[in-house]
Amino acid sequence: MGRVVAAVDLGASRTRAALYVDREELAYIVSDTPRSPNGAAVTFNVMRMIEELVHRTGLSPSIISIASIGPINYKSGNVENTPNHPAPLIPLRSFIEERLNIPVLLLNDAVAGAWAEYNYRRSHGVRDLVYIAIGTGIGVGAVVSGRLLLGRRGDSHEAGHIVVDLGSSVRCGCGGIGHLEALASGRAHREGIPYSMARRALAAGIASIIACYDPEVIVFGGGFYYSGLIDLKELARLTGSYAFQGRLPRFEEAHYGDKANLYGAYLAAIRPTEEILRLNIW
Repeated sequence: MGRVVAAVDLGASRTRAALYVDREELAYIVSDTPRSPNGAAVTFNVMRMIEELVHRTGLSPSIISIASIGPINYKSGNVENTPNHPAPLIPLRSFIEERLNIPVLLLNDAVAGAWAEYNYRRSHGVRDLVYIAIGTGIGVGAVVSGRLLLGRRGDSHEAGHIVVDLGSSVRCGCGGIGHLEALASGRAHREGIPYSMARRALAAGIASIIACYDPEVIVFGGGFYYSGLIDLKELARLTGSYAFQGRLPRFEEAHYGDKANLYGAYLAAIRPTEEILRLNIW
């Protein structure tokens, strides 16, 4: 039997967890993410889900790989000041390791999704890919020339905070004004941002992402995307009016659906890149 991995997708609204062995999902759980300002409630929920996976399968993981909302402070191993959750700090690595005695690997959720979708498509020759998760917020992960982009703090993918409206007064959860996430995410929809404004903001943001990363394909996922309110063909057409002429990549849905982040967390645990290892070793 291969390495037993507990993968977790910690989102602002939902938390998913699965146990994998040899690329096979043995058990899967989904729950609402606690919305308490005490971040430990979120962490205890993650541990409860892992313990349930162990109970269902009779197998104990050798590693826990968490794809989480950001920003992640990799040095402390915590999520700090995330825009879309009321807890100012969600303890992860040390908190879980001390209680479960299992090592924890951390990765941004959209980055994990990008890694999963890239690994599926690279056998078809894809080397440059962007994954955009449109959920409570907007997460982005990018693979350029086969390399997963993370950056010095693990934040080189935070394109949800591109400024798309200089005249906007809408403040993002991160504190900035006119951000893509503030105008086109699920949270923006719930706060009453008009649909016409949201779709233009989303298209403009994607055009900027194309200019930055020059992907062959953009893959879409996330809870709000799967609500059915986003038409991919219409979005591609509108994005084409903003983007470099002749540079519009393919627009595709995530192959792994709402489990892309989970599977990416699993892949990061069994075959971590140099960048993932650098951020997780202190």
